[in-house]
Amino acid sequence: MRGRDRGRGRPGRRFVPAFALAALASGWTPAQAHAQDAIPILVGGAAGLLAGGYVSVGVITAEARTGRYLHSAEDALGFRSLPVLIGGGTGVVLGAIDDRRLYNAMIGSVAAGALGFGVGWLIGTQTAEDPGSPWAGAVIGSAAGIVLGGVIGMLVPGGDDDAAANEQADGGIPLGFTIRF
Repeated sequence: MRGRDRGRGRPGRRFVPAFALAALASGWTPAQAHAQDAIPILVGGAAGLLAGGYVSVGVITAEARTGRYLHSAEDALGFRSLPVLIGGGTGVVLGAIDDRRLYNAMIGSVAAGALGFGVGWLIGTQTAEDPGSPWAGAVIGSAAGIVLGGVIGMLVPGGDDDAAANEQADGGIPLGFTIRF
């Protein structure tokens, strides 16, 4: 009975999240980008989606090691798919705002992911005698390394000489946003 009544409640209620998202998106309208300016946005979005997908696999692997398995494709959705959305969104924003920080985040993710792979492999071989433990440890460790390396790389200054001089003079990082109505 509950499934039939799903759409009969307050009709505008199901459109509230979509309307809020559309209002936010229309308030943030970037200036016209040249073709060269679009490349970091596309690269950032694609790299973020791939990294987020790998982190989602790491989360699912960690849950499987604790005994919580996926029983259908719908089980993979929800909070397990959030890294894909967060990674893609972060990559697009970094590509649009500061391509140097995007580059630092990508390099940091790759380096820390490789280190996490090795550390996870070693921990997996030492903690369990299951033949899948080294691989599970490697996946979990590299997913954690991707997140950690990406965050650290994103926070490292972009390397712009003028921005570094301003940062030293002011003692802080200038931060601001605009809300247009």
